[in-house]
Amino acid sequence: MKFCLLDADYSLDERPNVRLFGVDDKGMSVMVLDSFEPYFYALDKAGLKERLKKIKDVRKVESVGMFLGVKQKKFLRIFCERPSDVRDAVKAKTDCFEYSLNLYKRYLIDKKFYPLDWLDVKGKERKGLGFSRVVEAANIKKMPGGKAPALKIMALDIEVIDEKIVMFSVADNAGYREAVSSENEKELLERMREIFQRRDPDMVATYNGDQFDFDVISRRADANGAKLLLSRDGSPLYFRKSMWTSAAKIKGRVHIDLFAFVSRLMSQQLQSEVFTLDEVSRELLGRGKETHSMEQLERMWKSERERMEKYCLNDSELALALCGNLLPQIFALSRISGQLPFDSSRMTFGALSEWYLVRKAAEKGIMSPNPPHYAEAQARRERVPIKGGYVKEPLAGLHSNIAVFDFRSLYPSVIVSFNISPETLNEKGCENYNEVPAFKHRFCKERTGFVPAMVREILEKRAEIKKKLKAGKSAALQEQQQFGLKILANATYGMFANPNARWYSYECAESSAAYGRHYIQQAITEAGKSGFVALYGDTDSLFVKLPDERNVKTDAKKFLKRMNAKLPGVMELDLQGFYRKGLFIPQKSGNVAKKRYALLDEKGAVTVRGLEAVRRDWCDLAKNLQREVIRLVLEGREKDALETVRNAVNRVATRQIAIDEIAISTQLSRPLEQYKTKNVHSVIARKLKEAGKPAGEGTIFSYVIKKGAGSISDRAELADKVGKDDYDADYYVNNQILPAAFRILQTLGYKQEELLAGGLKKFSHG
Repeated sequence: MKFCLLDADYSLDERPNVRLFGVDDKGMSVMVLDSFEPYFYALDKAGLKERLKKIKDVRKVESVGMFLGVKQKKFLRIFCERPSDVRDAVKAKTDCFEYSLNLYKRYLIDKKFYPLDWLDVKGKERKGLGFSRVVEAANIKKMPGGKAPALKIMALDIEVIDEKIVMFSVADNAGYREAVSSENEKELLERMREIFQRRDPDMVATYNGDQFDFDVISRRADANGAKLLLSRDGSPLYFRKSMWTSAAKIKGRVHIDLFAFVSRLMSQQLQSEVFTLDEVSRELLGRGKETHSMEQLERMWKSERERMEKYCLNDSELALALCGNLLPQIFALSRISGQLPFDSSRMTFGALSEWYLVRKAAEKGIMSPNPPHYAEAQARRERVPIKGGYVKEPLAGLHSNIAVFDFRSLYPSVIVSFNISPETLNEKGCENYNEVPAFKHRFCKERTGFVPAMVREILEKRAEIKKKLKAGKSAALQEQQQFGLKILANATYGMFANPNARWYSYECAESSAAYGRHYIQQAITEAGKSGFVALYGDTDSLFVKLPDERNVKTDAKKFLKRMNAKLPGVMELDLQGFYRKGLFIPQKSGNVAKKRYALLDEKGAVTVRGLEAVRRDWCDLAKNLQREVIRLVLEGREKDALETVRNAVNRVATRQIAIDEIAISTQLSRPLEQYKTKNVHSVIARKLKEAGKPAGEGTIFSYVIKKGAGSISDRAELADKVGKDDYDADYYVNNQILPAAFRILQTLGYKQEELLAGGLKKFSHG
């Protein structure tokens, strides 16, 4: 039987078993059972092997040679039913390693199986457990090549009123759509189970399903005494908990929480800093959703049930479309890092990089360091924060004739070029080394460190793919591969600085940042020598312009060639693009903010970074106004921009505004009890809870600031409870409309009073 590997877990019930989940070449669901003995390593010391044989849980002991740092050491590979039990018995006598590796991860590493691999299985086939095929493997091996299979994907969304599920919707990639509503919650959950079993998806997509949808579903199923068996093997919904969060697992189906992936791994690629389903869908899909407060949903539930069903179904359809958009990237990360889609879609950059190194270390006979214990991680956190990248304050104002450069994978290329790795740091006896600028750290050049060697492999693979793409040999798979490689490469520096990382090294992180600062400053100096005016520099990016009418493209290419000739190792400066206009925005203090600019490219497209238009806690009126003002200014229509602002101020002041335009939509980022200080989020969350409504992590709500006495937090009210005569016009003019617009127009010399029509001067005090 041939099948594509999608997921895995393990069981220690009768004997250690790894369970592999996937689909065969006909799209049928498959579970493969393969026996596998857990093990860990211990440094071989005199008499240890004999002592181990006397421990009843130890099944077998083997002697092996592995590298620990730069030296090869003798180890014992200790096989046992539960490695943690045996480890505790031996670690007082010697050092133990790789005891914390999950059994299925250990299995995949040893077998060199990667997610989305096609595997050939021979063994005894049996029926049952909710899968089309179940095989007890006698022999299993990897097959060459193969594309990702066509999967059955279903998206799910729920609606909650008064802490009860009143509606859910599903949409799958076979065209099935359904919204189900009922006042009988138990019947609703039973209907959900029936649809899961009948449609039998291989993958379930949600948007914040870990923290909201499945968390609520699980609690409400318990409250109703309902056996909500959504899995294929008949097991209940399971939450895999980690230090910071929990993830909903449905055995035999891959649950992808798109919010987790977007917020952890996609955030740097998005213009918006708001990761609601609406914002992300608008940016990635070109369409969004209706946004309703809890009060509006309650009214719809009572009197507009059909409209609410359409609203709920639209959320499922958006989640399904987003899954189709993002799944190739998730699969690419899985293939490269070796982590299953369920895991790779939820991991941080650093975790992905670390697991990639764990796999590569095993392949090369290198012992992976242990993760730190709690006290060790805490001690690491208490060290002085590492100084980050260099930032050159931008030249405030509107500029033209702009070229933008950036270092290609700055920190990864620094790590490779200067051989930055824990085992090459200040290595004794080394006579040939790299000295870190402004520090006493040295990295030996006499042999290549493990981390630089692995990062070089990633960079070379990515360069090869980009070369093919540039030559016109473009393929969607290759595009996603280079995305995955980029993420892994760029995560290495963060891994050095992560107190919980196996390869943590304060000195390596400090050195990487020091080299980065050195070379961006060198690039700025060289650009000045080449006749450019440096507008802005930040970590790995450089914005320049020519002060006259010379052809910026010709001079930029000459500068690029000269600069790259001076860079060491694999470091390389790229020409990112040319822009007709660029606007760099000052703060109220007059200093220019980091990453706060807007650019107009040669095709007329506008890119915005760091401004209110892409940030949280701003109403739609302020966001849309700022976007329009930016566009008009970049197009040279500043008088129109000024009039646009005056019109907006007038509408707010004279209450000719819809509440939805000034409502601020936001999302609770953590449980209510974790809000230690009083702010809008905690105040509204408590109001929701007092009213018997959901107020947990992931809850979305809209609020308006009412007129009256008290702090902003005290005057925050749910949008549905505020009328046109209730909102604080002074607050919205002075704290939303004017700041958003003035942030742009002050760079052109305007004063805040000029943004107001004659009769509205009373607002100029803000």
